[in-house]
Amino acid sequence: MWPWQLKRWPKRYFFLLRLFIACTILHLLVFLGISFVQMCTLCPYQLTINANALNNNVQVVFLPLYKKISKEKAVFMKVDTKKLSQKKEETGKVLAKKNPEIIQEKVKPKAIVKNNKTTINKENVIRKKPVKEILIKKETVERSKGKTENKKQKITDKNSSVAYNGVKTTKKNVGIISQRVYAGRQELALLQMQARIQKEVSMIWKPPVGLPKNLLCQVTLTINDKGHVTETKVSKSSGVLLYDVSARTALTQLTLPLWAHGKKFCITFKQ
Repeated sequence: MWPWQLKRWPKRYFFLLRLFIACTILHLLVFLGISFVQMCTLCPYQLTINANALNNNVQVVFLPLYKKISKEKAVFMKVDTKKLSQKKEETGKVLAKKNPEIIQEKVKPKAIVKNNKTTINKENVIRKKPVKEILIKKETVERSKGKTENKKQKITDKNSSVAYNGVKTTKKNVGIISQRVYAGRQELALLQMQARIQKEVSMIWKPPVGLPKNLLCQVTLTINDKGHVTETKVSKSSGVLLYDVSARTALTQLTLPLWAHGKKFCITFKQ
């Protein structure tokens, strides 16, 4: 409509138009809120139930602002064998420079020209003297070699031990596995639900005997306002019909408290 035509409208029409727009906006907001609540209630809660009951030794630690805590892992430093071998060679060279090996040349007996008149006993004495000196020198050289080798071995052992001690394995709280579960508000509520439902199911459900232990079955169930199970559907089969039927029949006999009324759960059964 043109502006000059709007001036002819009475004021009550403008009031009714504004009221209509406000009502439609309020209705849309209410509709969106109801649909959001229904979506939240229709999303199934994921729970796992084992054949054995929950471990009572597990300590649940409640953290209100909990999101994620990085698990501490063992961090092992790599040992470079090449660097260790180079260090050993360098230490050996340094020791060789500091303590050089003393190598003495063998003393050759000089040819002695003597008269034929010398007796046989004197010739034997002259020949025996240099042989004794050579033996004594050999013993001293061998002793000095043994000492230097022992020193080298000690120093190399020290260096290797220092090198291996320097490359220590740094572990961050590994080895001491504490039975604790850190949970936020939502996770704590899920743990409480799981513990309550598992107690109820463990009293009813008994897995068939003689089946393998790696079976897994997922069943989705909806609970009405009175706390009774109305629908059960196997969303993921274990491949064994007996196992699936036993899980479904156990869930149909459940009676849950008020907090579970009108909710939907997806429960996985394990042995």
